[in-house]
Amino acid sequence: MIETSERLRHENRLLREQLGSKTQRLLALESEVRNANQLRRDIAKRIDELIVQIDHLDAQLGSEERS
Repeated sequence: MIETSERLRHENRLLREQLGSKTQRLLALESEVRNANQLRRDIAKRIDELIVQIDHLDAQLGSEERS
């Protein structure tokens, strides 16, 4: 019974260490996902701004060609 108790305590300690490691990894991955999502939003905003600029230039060129 003492051996079983010691073995279970050892397993418990190992499992707690594994859980701590997995929790840290999860937090790191969540942070990476947040950063990647922010970068994606920034890129999408910049692309939208470039499309607006292109549309504006197309409009200018179109009005110059008609003149």
